[in-house]
Amino acid sequence: MSSAGSAPSNTDNPAIAIVVLAANNAMGNSVSASNGFGIMRDSTELTAIRVASKALFSNAAVSTTYTWTTARNAQSSLVIYKDVATNAGNFLPFFNV
Repeated sequence: MSSAGSAPSNTDNPAIAIVVLAANNAMGNSVSASNGFGIMRDSTELTAIRVASKALFSNAAVSTTYTWTTARNAQSSLVIYKDVATNAGNFLPFFNV
C-alpha cells in the first residue's frame, strides 16, 4: 500500500494516514504493519479487519506493508487526511495548528 503513483499523495503537513485491511476470515494475533504505522486494536482481538495509522509531518510518499501468519485473501485501502482551515476552525484540530 503506497501513496506513490496514482494513489493519494501527502501534499501538506501535518496530516494523518489511515490504512484498512480486510481479510476473508479472522487473522489471529500476529498481524503487523511497517514504516511506523501503528495497528489500532486490542492485542487479543481476532477479527478479519485491521486499521493502522501514522501521523505525517513531511511531504513524501507514504507506504506500509501488512504481514500476518494465517493464510488469508485480503484487500486494503490507504487514505491521507490533511488539515484544512475552515470558518469553524481546523478540520484536524488535534494537530493544534
